Amino acid sequence: MKITKVELLWSRECPFACTGCAMPNPLRTSKTSISHQGTLKQWRRGIEQMKRLGSQFVAIYGAEPLTRMERLPEIVDHIHRTGMACTVITALPRSAQMRELLSSSSLDSVTCSYDGAYLDGSRKSKGVQGQLFFNSPEYQHLRDRAVVATVSKENEHLIIDMAEQATRDDIWFLFDLYHPGTGPLSKCGNDDKKDHAPSKEGVLGICEALLKLKKQGRKIHASADYLNFLKMNYQGDVRSVWHCRGKVVGWLTVDADGSVLPCDDWQKPFEGGKIWDELDEERLERWALDSVEDCPGCSWNTHRDAIQIEAKQIKGSSYVH
Repeated sequence: MKITKVELLWSRECPFACTGCAMPNPLRTSKTSISHQGTLKQWRRGIEQMKRLGSQFVAIYGAEPLTRMERLPEIVDHIHRTGMACTVITALPRSAQMRELLSSSSLDSVTCSYDGAYLDGSRKSKGVQGQLFFNSPEYQHLRDRAVVATVSKENEHLIIDMAEQATRDDIWFLFDLYHPGTGPLSKCGNDDKKDHAPSKEGVLGICEALLKLKKQGRKIHASADYLNFLKMNYQGDVRSVWHCRGKVVGWLTVDADGSVLPCDDWQKPFEGGKIWDELDEERLERWALDSVEDCPGCSWNTHRDAIQIEAKQIKGSSYVH
């Protein structure tokens, strides 16, 4: 088994309640069974296991990773010590917690939420933080800065300008399409059946513009392969674009309690142990392939690219930046 990336859902707490997010969150619900677990020794062992599985890169997020500061600097340092790259994906780039993390760890990559238009107050607050991130002097020294947008019908007309601004300022631009929920295993919410998916025409225009920027050498994270695939296959239903079924395993997700999941969206825990346990690699790979059978599909950019990298269809040079 060889994977490109691990998604580490370090915290399940979050100060925001964004439209479309159904991550179990103990600040908003008493029904969650997810808890923050693991000693520093266990997490170090888990990080070393991620490396053994082939991971080149760990993306730390959650809900909001900065709500769980205990051991986070040590986690970042140990990821780097193993030779893997690491980023923290946050909606709190201007917070005291982020300043503490930058001063107390080897963190050299920060990815910030940035939506441009707002479905609700939480997304507006995150968007303002993202805009401030562009000119924040405390980030200028970082090896790697990135912003990530969730593309919906409300902001699809702004995405090209947002990508232009970010890449002009030497910041990587990432995006994902707004996904509806698929039931209790999904991280996405159904929003009372409201449809926020971007239009076919809007996505086509975005893909064409990002391909042009990418050819100019701008820092567009998505591969040309993905952008062309999305152009050809997006018809307005984000869950019908592609599926992991029958593909190689490109990544794994690790939850805040050490559980191993096939995906941050399709959250079906592995019953063969936590990330810091002695895992049967053959059983783990078999489970990862089987566990996505019931998933309805998606349009997640980084997931398809991770699989394409492991299938030797594309190179990973801009994926692990």
